[in-house]
Amino acid sequence: MKPFRIFLAVAVLSELSFSVASAQNSVETIRFNSGSCMGQCATYEVTFYRDGCAVYIGRYNVAMIGRYTAIVDFTTLEEALVALHFFDLQPRYGGDVIGDSKVDIISVEGKTNKTVETRSPDPTDMPKNLLLLERVLQGTIYNARWFNEGIGKQDHGYKKPSEVVPTCVWNAM
Repeated sequence: MKPFRIFLAVAVLSELSFSVASAQNSVETIRFNSGSCMGQCATYEVTFYRDGCAVYIGRYNVAMIGRYTAIVDFTTLEEALVALHFFDLQPRYGGDVIGDSKVDIISVEGKTNKTVETRSPDPTDMPKNLLLLERVLQGTIYNARWFNEGIGKQDHGYKKPSEVVPTCVWNAM
């Protein structure tokens, strides 16, 4: 996680002004969806929970198909939302192309506070702070130690997510 904290700090200092929003600490869940891009792109969904549990569901064009769990640093993701002014973004960027990615932020009350969709594979169609946030989320996904109890014995040399956060259990889809 350390490289992402450094990346986030550089992004904030060079591109954006940091401000602590009242939304910080009210975020309960962050959901990131990567769309199908007309069948060519990676299609998966990851939900990050405040307790550190992350649930990945891989669908198409990804190495991990199915449901996986991991433990992540939710605080870093929440800080990225605030530092990159996620709550100030428009709800949609791009044209009428089928969605490429979507970020949902769920509040403590369980209602969607903010959803931002990108509907174009062209990164120039969206603001830099949204691109940076997507990179932070994708980097967290890439660096997580994913575990799938349905695969059988997996000796990764670390604890299962459910041993760290008891509610972070693998459930078959």
